[in-house]
Amino acid sequence: MKTLIIDNEEDVIVSLKYLLKQYCPAVEVIGEAHSAAEAIALISRVDFDLLFLDVELGDGTGMEVLEACKSSDFKLIFITAHSHYAIQAFRFSALDYLLKPFDPGLLQEAVTRAQADLAKESRLLQLTTLLANLQTKQQARKLVLRDMDNIHLFEIQDLLHCQAEGSYTRLYFTDGKELLSSKNLKHFEQLLKEAHFFRSHQSHMVNLAKVIRFERVDGGRLILQNGTEVPVSVRRHKALVQRLLDME
Repeated sequence: MKTLIIDNEEDVIVSLKYLLKQYCPAVEVIGEAHSAAEAIALISRVDFDLLFLDVELGDGTGMEVLEACKSSDFKLIFITAHSHYAIQAFRFSALDYLLKPFDPGLLQEAVTRAQADLAKESRLLQLTTLLANLQTKQQARKLVLRDMDNIHLFEIQDLLHCQAEGSYTRLYFTDGKELLSSKNLKHFEQLLKEAHFFRSHQSHMVNLAKVIRFERVDGGRLILQNGTEVPVSVRRHKALVQRLLDME
């Protein structure tokens, strides 16, 4: 897989090339650039499959590089040292990213996903969502989910609750739609914990903004706006009550 690396720090490029050689033998680095201007020129004249792109370059940003590219027929992995909020925006947008310094295992996973990436039209939607989430300067409000055939975009506020189905997760929305994700419930717990979502049970997570009542009978259950009943494990009662009080 022919690959380009764009980063304004030479030591980052050297480190990434070394790790790719050690852990991702299918990757062949055929070019590198240290600025937005160099990156745009390189991308325009080279045929490649995969791009590692720094978010912040000395004379511009990775997003500006992408906007200047006439072709987007390549796989994309961002590399960044961004803050917690910006990382959340990447996660919500379902775009692959790597934190500096690089973790070999996460690098391998990102390269594997790139090899099975969706079409370029899907990536454009992901990039649009990323920009929108970054520009809010608050908790990301939109979430992108991918499956084998499609890419789905929805508002966080429209997600009612999530239920584990083995290593998969079924998501339920306010309009009655359902979506089965290949991500496990732990993934969504980490992703949505700052957006008023609460893991009420080993197999359930709810949007607390959609709860109308907490009933302590029969072990405990939450009643949602659409009448759905979601169980609450006894050991999570105290934490749930505190989360509900914090929302007042």
